[in-house]
Amino acid sequence: MNSTHYPVSALNSTTPSIILIVDDMEINRAILCEAFKDSPVMEAENGQQALDIILSHPNAIAAILL
Repeated sequence: MNSTHYPVSALNSTTPSIILIVDDMEINRAILCEAFKDSPVMEAENGQQALDIILSHPNAIAAILL
């Protein structure tokens, strides 16, 4: 995983607020992170990482971008 950009409170919230960006190409993730720079974002490089994040924080993910 390249980076995560989110407030810790977003992980503990009962309201989903994090955008999960999933792509094996770093440039694609970077473009989407820039597009959503004002929102809490997490990145995954592949489906397994995305699944791990979703299972670890089931109530925090508001949207998944593939």
